[in-house]
Amino acid sequence: MSYAKPVRCGENIEAVLMSVEATPKKSVRRRSAELGVSQSSVHRILRHDLKMKPYHISVHQGLTPENALQRRTMCAWFLRQVREEEDFLRSVWFSDEAHFYLSGTVNSRNYVHWASERPDEVIERNLHVTKATAWVALSAQGVIGPFWFGNEDGATETVTADRYMNVLTRFWRALGRFCGHEAREVHRYPCPKRQPTRAEAKITRFISNGCCYPGNNLIAGSPRVSGKNQ
Repeated sequence: MSYAKPVRCGENIEAVLMSVEATPKKSVRRRSAELGVSQSSVHRILRHDLKMKPYHISVHQGLTPENALQRRTMCAWFLRQVREEEDFLRSVWFSDEAHFYLSGTVNSRNYVHWASERPDEVIERNLHVTKATAWVALSAQGVIGPFWFGNEDGATETVTADRYMNVLTRFWRALGRFCGHEAREVHRYPCPKRQPTRAEAKITRFISNGCCYPGNNLIAGSPRVSGKNQ
């Protein structure tokens, strides 16, 4: 009577080990396809037999004490709004931009290095590389965007105060169409008093003249869409 060879046999464990040593950044899916072993089996071999973990190579932003104060101030304001307004969370739009490099890197979560110990490694990237910059806003109601920072010919442009305001204007118009009526209310969180940069001052004047956006890629108030009479 013959028995099927177990998937987590010494031969497959050795094959996975050699594969990881040769290409530690390869995904479980690709490694599974190359070795002819199921993804779940490869994952179990990595975790249980080889005692390895998927370490993510992260990129960190330097923070100052002023940054920490700004974050605490914003969080206190946000919690107060949640307590005072029942539908506040539905009126919040979160936004951010991302640089899509022609080298193929955009999301640091894709930098995975399988090993039994944390690798002493950083990701190096050239300072001046060709890239495309996209801006997106999302909320409980849906997603608006992406909007691209580029000229009429499609060439990517550096993000400046004027170009950022242009994207905010396009978002504001799209938000009106998205909600079916014009926005009527502006929400801004209080920031610590400091001398604003020229770009920040320019965007602040733009906001004060009718565009609802608090700047700094945090949140924007939006029209109420809870079904109540406007």
